[in-house]
Amino acid sequence: MSLAGRARLTFALLMLATLPLVLAVEQDRQWSAWTLAGVGWLVALLAGLFTVRIAHQDWRSLRDALAALAERNLTQRVHLYRTDAVGAVADWLNLGTRRLADIFVDLHRTGTELRHAASEVSHAADTLSHSMDQQRDLTLASTATLEQLSASLDAMTDTMRDTARSADAGHQAATVGATEAQQVASAMADLAAETRALRHTLDGLSQRSGEITQVVALIREVATQTNLLALNASIEAARAGEQGRGFAVVADEVRNLAQRTQLATEDITQVVSAIQHDVSHAVTRIGVCESKAEHSQHQASNAATRLEQICLATADTRQLSEQMASAVSEQRDASHALTCNVAARDVLAQDNARHVHETADVSRYLEQLAIKLEKLVSTHTL
Repeated sequence: MSLAGRARLTFALLMLATLPLVLAVEQDRQWSAWTLAGVGWLVALLAGLFTVRIAHQDWRSLRDALAALAERNLTQRVHLYRTDAVGAVADWLNLGTRRLADIFVDLHRTGTELRHAASEVSHAADTLSHSMDQQRDLTLASTATLEQLSASLDAMTDTMRDTARSADAGHQAATVGATEAQQVASAMADLAAETRALRHTLDGLSQRSGEITQVVALIREVATQTNLLALNASIEAARAGEQGRGFAVVADEVRNLAQRTQLATEDITQVVSAIQHDVSHAVTRIGVCESKAEHSQHQASNAATRLEQICLATADTRQLSEQMASAVSEQRDASHALTCNVAARDVLAQDNARHVHETADVSRYLEQLAIKLEKLVSTHTL
């Protein structure tokens, strides 16, 4: 009940209290004035008690509302139908409680969203941390692989330089070999020429041996004829008797000389035959030597040509080895630079992983704060 209504009620009760007095005057003194006045004042007292009771109920409503607020119950409202200061306090209390309930509702919603967001951030941070750990492991593996590659490139560079030096030495040796092979080919050509000249000489000697054989045959024939003439002369001397004895002696000497000449021609024939056989054999062997010398000259010329080709090939090999060594050296430098870059990325990855871990810790802390906020809000009745 509002204050104006309560005032009107009190005024009506007072009017009722004074009404007996008026009726006492009008009536024929059936009731005494004092009795009627007491009844009126009793009614007024009851009206005051009723007013005090209503006021006490309003204060009790305020007390219950404040007690509920102290017990974190934000659903309690005060319903006072009055426009005085007490009614204004009740209205302001209801408004403050309602706004505080709205704030706690917003806090509950915000805490829930914060908890979900912090959980998602924590999960993302954990996932990112795991990815960063894997990336760090891959980076370490890549660093080790690059170091091995760099070591392999260093070894390859040394090998290519050794190959270039070996190719250079091979080129020099091939050059010397080609020169010597050319000299051998020239010497073999000279030897072939000398062999041909010797073969021509032996051919001439064989021809002269044939001529000697012919001369010896002529001498043998002359000795035979001389022997026959000496035999005939001996026969004629025997026929002459004493007169032909001296001529017989001469004929015997001539016959003996003819026989010795035949024997000498036979010996000469055997010697010349042996010489001819040896010369023929020597001509055959020299022909073989000439063929071998020509073949050796051809082989020496081919060897010189091959050695010249080897010189060119070793020169190309040396050049290619130097180029490959230079390229491998550049690759080695690039590998070293890449290793340094990977090491720098590993440092950055470690920093990022540390920041991610810190972010995950902060996210978990925020999640814990959000859970505490939700628990705090849940202790209030909204």
